[in-house]
Amino acid sequence: MFLGLALVASLVAAPIKGGQEVAARAQETADSHQDTASDATDRQARTPTIIQVEPSPQEVAAAGREEAAHAEIFGLQPDAWVALFTFVLGVSTILLWLETRRLAKDGERSSGAAVKAANAAEKAANVAETALKAANRPIVAIQNLTLVSHAIGTPEQPWISFYIHNTGIGIAVIGYMRVYIALIEANGTTTNSSFSFADTEILDIVKINDSLTVDSVKWDILTNEVVERAKTGEVRIMVTVSAGVTDVLQNPYPFVMSPLAP
Repeated sequence: MFLGLALVASLVAAPIKGGQEVAARAQETADSHQDTASDATDRQARTPTIIQVEPSPQEVAAAGREEAAHAEIFGLQPDAWVALFTFVLGVSTILLWLETRRLAKDGERSSGAAVKAANAAEKAANVAETALKAANRPIVAIQNLTLVSHAIGTPEQPWISFYIHNTGIGIAVIGYMRVYIALIEANGTTTNSSFSFADTEILDIVKINDSLTVDSVKWDILTNEVVERAKTGEVRIMVTVSAGVTDVLQNPYPFVMSPLAP
């Protein structure tokens, strides 16, 4: 009986003890939740509260006007200065284009005027050169062409002499001289020969209204017998003179005398 009572008592005590443990754990959970809530409340109390205040439209407008006033340069906003500079730059570009166009047209006119002036200067130079040549032009002529002969059998050979006379208004410079002789037979047969004084150097200078004497011009084909035949008309003797004539400025005046009979 005693054993039965003890078994009953243990069975009764076991539920009671288990209930107490459950109650204790519930109490601990509640306390934990309470601590957590308390910590959250404390943290919320310690966190600063931020309140954002939006400015009114009037304040925003006033701030904009103040900022614009500080940004002004000599009373104008930067955008106004940019617009003014752009306008001035555009006007300057247009004026520069107009000036460039005017200068181009002036250059064309100046070029045409320069060409005309150059042509006029060239014509004037040509006229001056012509006038200078005319003012210094020598005019030479052959005068007193003479055949000097001797009696047949005389050892001395016949020869021809003449004068080169300057009738111009400038000095004549004789650079060379050639004298040609032609013997023309009655039947038409011609025998020619020539005599040269100088070919590469100045032979002489003939002043105005002065003469240069040329004598002792001889040829092998011109003999005393030929001269006697010329006197009877069996043969004709023709003489031609050519000379290189220039003025003092080295302007050439070619001279060729037509064939003459001495």
